[in-house]
Amino acid sequence: MLIGVSLAEAAGERRPQNMPGTVDEYPNWRIPLSGADGQPVMLEDLPAHAGVRAVADAVSGALRRSRARGALQRRLAGHPSANELAVTATGCRPR
Repeated sequence: MLIGVSLAEAAGERRPQNMPGTVDEYPNWRIPLSGADGQPVMLEDLPAHAGVRAVADAVSGALRRSRARGALQRRLAGHPSANELAVTATGCRPR
């Protein structure tokens, strides 16, 4: 699984980053990271930044859910199908 997250978007930056084909027209590589309010966001402030934390929480939650699904699939591998397991668990026998 590969997950890509834009730090500029997580911080709330509204200016476009790295526009192709521009060198002098737009200062692609000279834009300081800023929040939604236009104020600079310092590197040391990123761990406590609300937007960055929200993105990190969302990504880590998705990874945990993905791992849990994978673990369940590995446990069920080689076992009867999910329907057969449900029938066995309820004590009902298929016809």
